[in-house]
Amino acid sequence: MFFGTYTPKLDDKGRLILPAKFREQLAGGLMVTRGQEHCLYVWPQAEIERITDRLREAPVSNKATRDYIRMFSSASSDETPDKQGRITVPPKLREWANLSKDIVVIGAMNRLEIWDELASGVVVTRGQERCLYVFSQREFEDLHDKIRQAPVTSKQARDFLRLFLSGANQELPDKQRRVTIPANLREYAGLDRDLTVIGAGNRAEIWDTEAWNTYYNETEADFSNTTEEVIPGLF
Repeated sequence: MFFGTYTPKLDDKGRLILPAKFREQLAGGLMVTRGQEHCLYVWPQAEIERITDRLREAPVSNKATRDYIRMFSSASSDETPDKQGRITVPPKLREWANLSKDIVVIGAMNRLEIWDELASGVVVTRGQERCLYVFSQREFEDLHDKIRQAPVTSKQARDFLRLFLSGANQELPDKQRRVTIPANLREYAGLDRDLTVIGAGNRAEIWDTEAWNTYYNETEADFSNTTEEVIPGLF
């Protein structure tokens, strides 16, 4: 049986390292197939045999059954984990699940499921310096746990939480990985047609391009001349 949530990476060749606790169960071979909600299913050998038996018994006179079997079977891929516990996800299946480098593997009783990390959505909210912060759902949940520990007796903490959370908006990327930025957040960040998106550790940031260029030019010299330890222990 498979339980738990894991966050391996997909490399440039479409390979992922299976969670260590599942490798013994999958060492004899597995099958990767299309799943519902545009995820991928990973079946151990014993489950493949059971599913094959069930499919054989399905009434092929039923069009819905025929359609399902075709979609389920046509892109299925037999894989055997290598010595590092890696399997390769074929391009057709990566495209089906819209997988990027960052993925989530979850245990779902008799199978594993592979999801793109953004499949569960992103959270867009106000950021400092009038930009917007974009968090994956997982990162926002981790952040939310830390926010709960903030001292509500502090007015500064209360003000920050109100402004930070009241503008938070959950978005589900479409097939082109587009998200909609609500009008109130566009107004907050002064967003026009030209945007700049930067990676900032555990989040992306969205800036009006002119505002970013101004910020960058003002901050670059300070960065170059930094003499104090801004982030303790970094270097």
